Amino acid sequence: MIEKDLIEIYKENQFLLKTTNKELWFSINKPLDKVHYKKSFSILTAWNPNNKPANGEDNRKANNLLLDDLRAYEVLDSLGKYNDHQEKSFLVYDIELDQALKLGIKYNQYSIFYNDTKSLSYIECSTKKVLVSKELLIRQNY
Repeated sequence: MIEKDLIEIYKENQFLLKTTNKELWFSINKPLDKVHYKKSFSILTAWNPNNKPANGEDNRKANNLLLDDLRAYEVLDSLGKYNDHQEKSFLVYDIELDQALKLGIKYNQYSIFYNDTKSLSYIECSTKKVLVSKELLIRQNY
């Protein structure tokens, strides 16, 4: 089943968070210190719609359209990485879950990554089903 395979990938998939003085990589299984999750955010991309590889130009154009849809939000460039595969993405602060899911659907994405400040989750766009989640513990130091 594709969902089960994706869940295993999601557990290892890494994202880049750029701060003013460093680049931090995190995953759902290896989160950063809780201080980095005080504000809710989603990580969104328009790359490879329907989980099918698209060429670089099509991915770039789709991400530019997504970025235009995000103009009302605080957005940081990000990168999703699994083994040798990378996808340009955006870390979007203070976006409501429903709005992030709508954008995921608009750009034909299977799921989105979401931080609600209490847990990190991958959520299927079409069903809103939580595919995998990890609670952020208050005193957790990773």
